[in-house]
Amino acid sequence: RKARQGEEHPDTLSSMSNLAFDYASDGRLEKSLPLWEKVFELRKAKLGEDHLLTLLSMGNLAEGYRATGQPEKSQLLAEEVFELRRTKLGENHPSTLTSMYNLAMGYWETGQLEKSLPLLEKAFELSKATLGEGHPDTLKRMGSLAMGYKRTGQLEKVFELYMVAGDNDVPPADLAGLWVDLNEGSIEIEQNGNEVLVTGLNEKVTKYWTKGVGKLKGRALIMTHYLERKQTDIQVGRASADGSRIDWSNGSHWERKAE
Repeated sequence: RKARQGEEHPDTLSSMSNLAFDYASDGRLEKSLPLWEKVFELRKAKLGEDHLLTLLSMGNLAEGYRATGQPEKSQLLAEEVFELRRTKLGENHPSTLTSMYNLAMGYWETGQLEKSLPLLEKAFELSKATLGEGHPDTLKRMGSLAMGYKRTGQLEKVFELYMVAGDNDVPPADLAGLWVDLNEGSIEIEQNGNEVLVTGLNEKVTKYWTKGVGKLKGRALIMTHYLERKQTDIQVGRASADGSRIDWSNGSHWERKAE
């Protein structure tokens, strides 16, 4: 296609971008990054900096830099693509919200929580209003915001995110018993009021964590995973009304095993 239509043809650029994604999905970032750089530069020269396709390429390149450990380059591009999309598309456009969230996570990864948290709050609220509370992007941003609140010691705000009207009057869910995760890993939950102790029972689980300690408020749950004595993960979730399922902020869930 490059030989027939030329390097700057829109179809050629789309093909180059798709190939970059294929390389990235295979973990070959050293091949995908030069392609993203080239597509961005060619689109910027041909279409202009604020063209939607140029902005798409700019966002892809920012994420590519982020994935390859180049936070300074990533952050500069992420800030630029966010401002350009906000100006051209408006603050509540889905593409702008994606850029806002990516920029927030870039700040997070470089330890700039004072910049990250306000953006995460805004991205979540706008996603909820624009896309709906149950949209996957809204839930993803809610999970990241919950992690931000957890990291900064704002536990009440974490619970508020995962509670619905009336939850203050709901007693803690009864989670004690055997559970299974998405990978069919066996899990045991012990519970003492609001305090929860979680233990992995087989290799599929203990490969990632050996135990978890959690705190319940109504049906909202915050749990910290540990591998031996090292903290490995923090998740927030919500138990179903019948106590048979826990949905976690990372998109996974646990189901109660039948007795």
